[in-house]
Order: sequence, then C-alpha cells, then structure tokens
Amino acid sequence: NSSVVLNVKTKTLYVKMANATPQEINAKVNLSKFSVKADAKITKISGRPDMENNYMFSPITPKTEDFKASKQMTVKMEPYSVKMITIQL
Repeated sequence: NSSVVLNVKTKTLYVKMANATPQEINAKVNLSKFSVKADAKITKISGRPDMENNYMFSPITPKTEDFKASKQMTVKMEPYSVKMITIQL
C-alpha cells in the first residue's frame, strides 16, 4: 500500500509505503506530476510481527537517512516495513 501527500504550505511531498507481507517487494513510485528535487530523506521502520517495544527495550525504532529521489523510482520494501520519503519541491 502507498499514498502521496502534498503539503502546499511548505511545498513538501510525503510518499508513504507499507509492506505487511513476509516477502520483500519492490514498490514502484511515479512522481512525474511533480518537480522532484533529488535530495530527499527516507524514514524506515521494520520488524518481525512478534516484536514489540516496551519500557525496557525498543527494537522497533525509525531510522532516517539521505535518499536520492527521482520522478520514477523503485523502492525495496523489506518484510513488515513502513517507509516514508520526504521531498522538498
């Protein structure tokens, strides 16, 4: 599943993707209607279905890193993962 949200006030595009399956998949993203800048950020969260965060241990934490965005891209989605790409337009 995926969605694209545009914040017109900040001119920020958010591309959100989820993989709720036990298999790795490739998500195809088409942003040809937008003037995409290559410098972006990607935030990733993943973990096995039996994992949980608690007050002593947090194995599922978001990780944000630099990402090269383009109008047409394929994003590798690990099993049981969520990713969000943040792009300034």
